[in-house]
Amino acid sequence: MRIEEPQRHLPYNYAKTDWKELNKRLELYLPNPINEEATTDDIDDHAKQLVEAITKAVQETTPRKRPSPHSKRWWNEELSRLRKKANRLRNIFWRIRHAVDKAAWREKANEYMYEKSHEPRRIIGRIM
Repeated sequence: MRIEEPQRHLPYNYAKTDWKELNKRLELYLPNPINEEATTDDIDDHAKQLVEAITKAVQETTPRKRPSPHSKRWWNEELSRLRKKANRLRNIFWRIRHAVDKAAWREKANEYMYEKSHEPRRIIGRIM
């Protein structure tokens, strides 16, 4: 059984945007200005049209960034939290040099290393 990962939208690479083409597309897609007697519903509709026009123009003229081949796509917030906690405990131990602090640090560091080494396997297991 294969579980599909949700597709993540890569960020836009605005450095490679064709700005002249974007301006041309915006002129085509942007709605006409609304009059001064517009109701709140008219303003809401106009705002939606503006957002849609800008989004469509950016999608058509701006390429997406590619992920770095060196990025760790399996890294998550839990690993970051464990690493910070282990580093904080290590710093406490190095300042005080007490055996109790060393034991707490080593326990958290071992937990972090275990999770770090097993997370890529979990991700690959979910994909396959």
